[in-house]
Parts: sequence; structure tokens; C-alpha cells
Amino acid sequence: MNIHGAIDLETGQTRIREVLTVDAMSTIAFLTAIEALYLAKRLIYVFLDNARYHLAKLVRDWLAQPRLNSSLKLTLLISASLPQI
Repeated sequence: MNIHGAIDLETGQTRIREVLTVDAMSTIAFLTAIEALYLAKRLIYVFLDNARYHLAKLVRDWLAQPRLNSSLKLTLLISASLPQI
């Protein structure tokens, strides 16, 4: 199973999207969906591990584009510091 997931820290509500392949394109699609869910928010903080697809040029280029209603703020987490599941 390949998934992207998010949690709304204000409500505890989760969003999960199952994908065939986790890559730069599925990351962009997920970030687009999250942004669309929170159109009224000015800032959306996204925490990512250091998977290569999170740092791919396609993702960086997409993030560099002007945002219409929000500003995605990304924070990179070093996976070695995350609990192992």
C-alpha cells in the first residue's frame, strides 16, 4: 500500500490518499488536494520526511509557483529522528 497522509492539527481530522506509486507527481497531486481543502487558510504547514520525491525538482518547481489563496510552508524532517514503525 502506498499512501500520502495529512492530519489537521486544529481538528485532528486525517486525509489519506492511496496511490499506485509515491513519487513527485503524486506528491504534487496530494499537496494540490490539501491546498484545495483549505482555501480560506493563508498558511498551510506541511511536514515531510527526506524521501527523494519530496525534494524532487518537479515538486520544488510546483511550490515556487504563486499560490492563489494560501502559502504552503514546508518543513523537512530527518527520517532518522522519526519513530520507526
